[in-house]
Amino acid sequence: MSNENLLLEQCPTGSCGYGMLRGGGSCDGGNSSCANGRLAFFKTTNSDESKALENVTQRINDRLDALGAGPEGHKLSFLRTPIGIAVGWIQHPPNAEQQPPNPSYVRADEPGVVDELMIDRRVSPGDNSAAGAWEYQITSNGITCTPGTVATCWIGPFLLADPSAPYHPPEVRAAVEFIIDELNQLYKDAHGRKLALIRRDGAMGLAWVMQQSQPAQMAV
Repeated sequence: MSNENLLLEQCPTGSCGYGMLRGGGSCDGGNSSCANGRLAFFKTTNSDESKALENVTQRINDRLDALGAGPEGHKLSFLRTPIGIAVGWIQHPPNAEQQPPNPSYVRADEPGVVDELMIDRRVSPGDNSAAGAWEYQITSNGITCTPGTVATCWIGPFLLADPSAPYHPPEVRAAVEFIIDELNQLYKDAHGRKLALIRRDGAMGLAWVMQQSQPAQMAV
């Protein structure tokens, strides 16, 4: 599959941040915590693993293409949180990366953001292993994510965020549940690796990673 045109979309690389209030929120020029839902495909050396990730990436992108954007710039987006990666219907204003953070919103690294996202913990209970900024390194043994200062590795699990309900159509909720189910089926493997989103070559894509050590905790 091709990664062309991913850079032309709003917040494609996780360069945006998000802010939330109960009932809605938006992505803007923030702390690398928001990326639109379309994914790039990063090939690995293992052909079977590459094919599995390519297939799930294609299924997710096909679902997002069919869904499109909302009338006010809402898109299905990935949001980095202290307990995993939330998937939600979030507004992306024009030139979102250049918009200053809205001071009235609860930001991704502030207390209470998980509550503002209205994460449905019944769908996928998370823990605090995703908290903090993680950076990935490519080694001879694969991809390793360690504590860092720039969040280039977003750790799962994948969570259902519903901040704009009941203001979006039911097909949005169905698409979110579809994506979460696809990704959480692959979340952990027999080798102790986790499924993560990594920022590479100007795009976000799925990768199997080993998570080492614990960074400073983001507030929950």
